[in-house]
Amino acid sequence: MRNNSRKRGEMNGELCAFIDANCDMLAEKILYLQYARQPGLAERYAARDIKLCLRDIKYHLSYLCEAVAVDSVSLFLDYISWAGSLLGNLKLPPEDLIINIECMKEVLIKESGRNSENLLVSYLDPALERLKYKKEVQFSFIKNDSPHFELASKYLSFLINADRVSANKLILEALERNVSIKDLYLHVFQVTQREIGKMWHENKISVACEHFCTAATQQIIAQLYPHIFSAPKNNENKNFNVVAACVANELHEIGLRMIADFLEIEGYNTYFLGANVPKDSIVKTLCERNAHLLAISATMTFHVKYAADIIKEIKKSPQCSNVKVIVGGYPFNVDAGLWKNIMADGYAADMAAVTSEASRLLH
Repeated sequence: MRNNSRKRGEMNGELCAFIDANCDMLAEKILYLQYARQPGLAERYAARDIKLCLRDIKYHLSYLCEAVAVDSVSLFLDYISWAGSLLGNLKLPPEDLIINIECMKEVLIKESGRNSENLLVSYLDPALERLKYKKEVQFSFIKNDSPHFELASKYLSFLINADRVSANKLILEALERNVSIKDLYLHVFQVTQREIGKMWHENKISVACEHFCTAATQQIIAQLYPHIFSAPKNNENKNFNVVAACVANELHEIGLRMIADFLEIEGYNTYFLGANVPKDSIVKTLCERNAHLLAISATMTFHVKYAADIIKEIKKSPQCSNVKVIVGGYPFNVDAGLWKNIMADGYAADMAAVTSEASRLLH
């Protein structure tokens, strides 16, 4: 089994290296094969649109490469679903993407060699199946049966409408009504941030709106810190040190910030390092703080490899031999087994899960 796993890892690495080295050439071959398959397609696009088509194909190749690198078909399927939804929102024919992926499969098999065929088929055939038979499922992270559904719904509405003052007032009034900080984090901040992310993902709000909502929530959360840090420590956890950091190039820090706050509420001594922390700095801090646990976040598929690099560095460092690593973020929610692929010690989908996972690893 170990030899088979190593062989698959080598094949994945070779395919990724080939795609990275030949991305421009592959994109052009894919596009012109699609032109041949779809008469009249070239006439639909101006010169600028052709450049955009090539850019999109390179995105497809890059996401395929990242998914293959961490051995996760689920990550590529999630990307393809998003790409299909985006094209639908732009009123473009769904068959354009289907034919594009079919052409990608043909070109990649031909250019990379038959040794990669089975690997490519294992990723691209499920993607084609997903596009051809995709069913739209409407859902919301703010659920009707949530204990604070009305509070979360109002909070989201205020944020989307750029009414930060009313959003802040709503939270402070909830505190006065003895809504616990834990409930605010779990049932208001966490679900609204996820809903905002989903709305951006679906092209329903702009990136500027998403940034405003996130910044407003960070400012509101900051007002709660006197309550968090003045609370008595849980005796079971007070001797454990936790470092929390976003991997290199990862700028989405609010999710991990809330995780760190939640662990602080549970009595752990937390050291939140923020966004875009270099690998060496994380390892150095683990040693300086005598850390028992590292919580790292990667919300973009392209950043999973940085989480894997950090874990490798920790595993080979004698000074960090006792440090356990929990990972989280969107890619790990898409593929619930991804944390095992990168040799993490645990995974938490949300704040409720991170407390039980930390307890499992440290007690």
